[in-house]
Amino acid sequence: MTSTNRWETAAVPTRSSRADAPTTDQVDDVVDALHALLRASFLQLTEVAARHDLTAEQAKLVRSLTEPRSMGSIARDRSCDASNVTGLIDRIERLGLVERTSDPHDRRIRLLSLTPAGRRVREQIEQELAGRPSPFAALDAEQFAQLRSILRTVAPADPG
Repeated sequence: MTSTNRWETAAVPTRSSRADAPTTDQVDDVVDALHALLRASFLQLTEVAARHDLTAEQAKLVRSLTEPRSMGSIARDRSCDASNVTGLIDRIERLGLVERTSDPHDRRIRLLSLTPAGRRVREQIEQELAGRPSPFAALDAEQFAQLRSILRTVAPADPG
């Protein structure tokens, strides 16, 4: 039996025929722990973003703009239509953190890039987040490498 979710493009097995496969309760425990980790991370980002008059989603966008990007690529990263990111970008633009320019190779494409003020805010956000306690501090380097490898193995393929 196979299933897909909105983050995947290919079907994946929902059950394992392996005798040592995890039970449903064990899988639920792991999923709950991952949700708790993501919630804690999101709350940290929300607090830091608010200090810069941004929402967490706006801060994530500012953090992702290390180079000019098309509105379409931003929408693909967020698994939504390009029209859905317009409102997100409008507010950041009004704050003077980003600017829209035409792609020099295709003037139909609008590129989004950080202004000098946006680069300063991105750097401040990164510094503030780096100064926060990390849940991964409890892991030694080998444990962290194992966790990273495991998550890469079980995570759905990037649909982009």
